[in-house]
Amino acid sequence: MPCSLEASLAPLPSAVVATTLGRDRQPAPTHPQPEPQLETEREREDASADPWAETEDLGSTMVFSPEELLEVPEQERHHRSSTPPLRGRVVAPDELSGEDDWSSDAESTGSAALEQHLEDMAFLQASLDARNNNHQQQDGGAPQGRTGESVAERIGRSLNLVASAAASEVDGISLPPPPTGEQEPPPPDSKSATSGGGWGPLTWGLTPGGDQEEPKETPAAPAATAVPPQAAQEAASQTALPDGECLVSSPEGERQAGSNKHRRRRSAKKGKKKQGPANTVHGGKSRAAKGPYGGLSVADILRHPLSKRFVQRTGEVVHILEAKNSRVTAGILRQLQDNNPMWVLFSPRDARFPRLMVPAQECPPSFFQRPADFSHTLFLAELVKWLPDANFPLGRIRQLLGPAGSIPVETNAMLESYNIDHQEFPPGILDDLGVTTDWKVPEEELSGRRDFREELVFTVDPKTARDLDDAISCRRLVVAEGDTRELWEVGVHIADVSRFVRPGTQLDQVAQKRATSVYLVEQVIPMLPRLLCDHLCSLHPGEDKLTFSVVWTLTSDGRVLSEWFGRSIIRSCCKLSYEHAQDLLDDPDRERAPGELPEVFGKHTMAEIAECLRVLRGMTESMRRRRFDGGALRLDQVKVIFSLGENFQPYGISVYEHTESHRLIEELMLLANMAVAHRLYKAFPEEAFLRSHPPPDDAQLVEVEALCSAYGVPLDTTSAGTLQASLNAMVGTDELSQAKLNVLTHMLSKPMKMAVYFCAGRREDPFSFSHYALNVPLYTHFTSPIRRYADIVVHRQLAAALGCGPAVTLSASELQSVADHCNDNKYKARTVQELSTDLFLHAFVEQCGSLEDKAMVVAVLEHAFDVLALSVGMVKRVYCDKLGVKGFQHSTEGGRNSIELHYQSSRSPYEVVVVNIGVFQLVDVLITVVPNDPLKYQVVLKLPPFTVPVVPVKKEDKDRRHQKR
Repeated sequence: MPCSLEASLAPLPSAVVATTLGRDRQPAPTHPQPEPQLETEREREDASADPWAETEDLGSTMVFSPEELLEVPEQERHHRSSTPPLRGRVVAPDELSGEDDWSSDAESTGSAALEQHLEDMAFLQASLDARNNNHQQQDGGAPQGRTGESVAERIGRSLNLVASAAASEVDGISLPPPPTGEQEPPPPDSKSATSGGGWGPLTWGLTPGGDQEEPKETPAAPAATAVPPQAAQEAASQTALPDGECLVSSPEGERQAGSNKHRRRRSAKKGKKKQGPANTVHGGKSRAAKGPYGGLSVADILRHPLSKRFVQRTGEVVHILEAKNSRVTAGILRQLQDNNPMWVLFSPRDARFPRLMVPAQECPPSFFQRPADFSHTLFLAELVKWLPDANFPLGRIRQLLGPAGSIPVETNAMLESYNIDHQEFPPGILDDLGVTTDWKVPEEELSGRRDFREELVFTVDPKTARDLDDAISCRRLVVAEGDTRELWEVGVHIADVSRFVRPGTQLDQVAQKRATSVYLVEQVIPMLPRLLCDHLCSLHPGEDKLTFSVVWTLTSDGRVLSEWFGRSIIRSCCKLSYEHAQDLLDDPDRERAPGELPEVFGKHTMAEIAECLRVLRGMTESMRRRRFDGGALRLDQVKVIFSLGENFQPYGISVYEHTESHRLIEELMLLANMAVAHRLYKAFPEEAFLRSHPPPDDAQLVEVEALCSAYGVPLDTTSAGTLQASLNAMVGTDELSQAKLNVLTHMLSKPMKMAVYFCAGRREDPFSFSHYALNVPLYTHFTSPIRRYADIVVHRQLAAALGCGPAVTLSASELQSVADHCNDNKYKARTVQELSTDLFLHAFVEQCGSLEDKAMVVAVLEHAFDVLALSVGMVKRVYCDKLGVKGFQHSTEGGRNSIELHYQSSRSPYEVVVVNIGVFQLVDVLITVVPNDPLKYQVVLKLPPFTVPVVPVKKEDKDRRHQKR
């Protein structure tokens, strides 16, 4: 593998830098600081060896190849792990509230300026590389590559290339020329380019600063001070070379600078001169310019306190050990441009999938005679192989799915593309169990199980649920005489699925392969056969069911005094929906019509159930309050539900409401999951099957915080608790407050990472066990074994820990493999679920023609802006040139991006109506579907009053008019 430097220093947008540098830190003094007196020779050596000892800059990004990292000794590579956290930034333990997961698949908010800047830098560097190579070849010399170039030289070259873009402003940050060793530093109060913020004691040319012989003598400047354009131009006129070139002080650099004159003249004649910041690009072959910072090594860079945030490691794929991603996708067949009769081009619907060359004999016989008939027909194709010298990989047709846009066809395409097993279960899969639909609990099962059949036990689930895997119980305890406390016994009873799914059986293998049930809008693809998930394991009322229980003794405010784990048997007395439970909580004494509430079995009454719910509400509210006071976080995003008619066609849409009854059940399930996690880790510190939620992406979180700060929305991202406190401050009853809270929830969901299963013995740092959102050190999934294989593993381990089941036989590495598989399938299931929602929303909007909605702006770009449609929770981009405006103008002021839209007035052809668009602004939008694409929408603004749309003139129309003239 060739050794190549992939290092780049890219200044962040001004808002990001200001927030990052300024938070929890005092501005650096503007006058030079005296060198600290070192008391011992050892301290002098340590200070001279650490170029980052006083550095506070974090406006750079570096990318290192694997070879460069291998040059760093092991102890140097891990040196930063002992560095204390900066700015007192507290990262709370991990995870999501409830059973929800967040991910950061989408691009981060507010990164448009930085992305544009990096794109410009890459373009300029590519141009510079081409000119360097062409000139060297014309001079008869070989292009100067990177052979023999040390890591320090490559880093110095990259730093100089970035610093060479003098006076190029990006969001208020000016890039000055690099120090040359010949220029005297200006006084601290100078109004030249040196007044801007810098890297403190070590100036790298990312921010203005004069040239000093030693980095420690560089005047420290106030953090994140923007450079005036005039000052930047003065600096550029003194030292900067045009066209992205850099000044160098070495003889080699002087020769390069001299030869650059010829290249600049040649470029100017060709009219290809382009000003802007330069940047190295991957695989670039720019000339090595020994800069004044060539003494830095990769170890020096990694010792920077913030290197974890700004150093990106790169690699090269040399072999694929396990092909996890599906090689099957859905798409359309197209003829090649030359009508080649031997091959057909397969165009996938998924933009991440490459186009395939498919042999013509695999296509339908009539495809070449009537290709238009197949223009909207979906096929399923598989990538077979990709030859090294081929533009497109080879593929083969797996299946003709049917017409695009059909809900069954599109659903089948999703499931196949993500390798979701939706076929019928193999015949005979339950033969080992010897059970049927009329199976009853045998008497021998009662021994060793605690009997709750006479207790008040009931279930609360969604009204359409078929797999009832959890029930709750509650009864008041009799306390000793003189004890004034009000004590309750509260139990969570989970279906004992591990009793039926035995390790090593065919049923276990199929369940492990599926790993999770997949919930689509119109159907559920179960993990287990229907006989188990709908009958034998489901906790139907009036039937004896085998369960695994966690029982606590609780005070009236929900404080745990004791807990018990064990296998049990229950007989649920009632099947409540969340709506039923909420109705009983809201008005328990109201007279209800017959059939309004479900049937109650046994000796219990609905009044007892209502009283139990009232007691549990008081407990869980106190538990929830303490949990959030302790630093928990919950991000509730909008979830839509559909009303379906015949053939699963949607005729209605609504937002799923999270009520008190949901929160009551959620708190009890969380309490059970946390209790089981501690019990497992205590019994099996190496094999415990747990679930963690890592902290969010710090860089993306800083971007969100900077964006909100620019618009006057305070957001404290120090920890999960402070983040929740910031969101609580936004809560209000008016439309604007609720919309702003939804937008903030959307923004914060992007930096969040997905929670994952793991085996405790495969992680060295116990802090990585924690759950960020829940802010707890240990967590697992125990409460849904009918739909999650991970919960079955946890049940088996809990039974082994309690001595009521076989010992744990899987090793830590085997358990980690199971965890990885569960994580992969959970991600696929979640993705397909979201695609299913998009599919039905598309069908609903298509039936309506268009959907009017309120939306809030979440990001403003140069030619477009993103909005969050509040009623459907959908974020879409609105392009200004599609709005029927006469014109628009983008502007930036104080870190705020805005766009002025100029509409034609309907009252006068000489008047315009101006509409300002900014982040956190409410707008009225129209949602329409993209024809022939069942997963895409387009969003436009509703026309303001007294305006008319301006239809843009197409290029063909312009050409015709010109010809007529």
